[in-house]
Amino acid sequence: MAMPVAEGAAAFLGVAVRASASLGIGYAIACVVVGTFSTVSMANTAYERTES
Repeated sequence: MAMPVAEGAAAFLGVAVRASASLGIGYAIACVVVGTFSTVSMANTAYERTES
């Protein structure tokens, strides 16, 4: 598949927009993945100790 593209300085805007979109999507995916796998949970192991 071929797509016509502008050459020179005119192509910079399109490349910048695509790069920014890709970076934003990648950042969002990374935040979801890191946020999902970095959740720390602890079981409630506290109990009352009775002296006899």
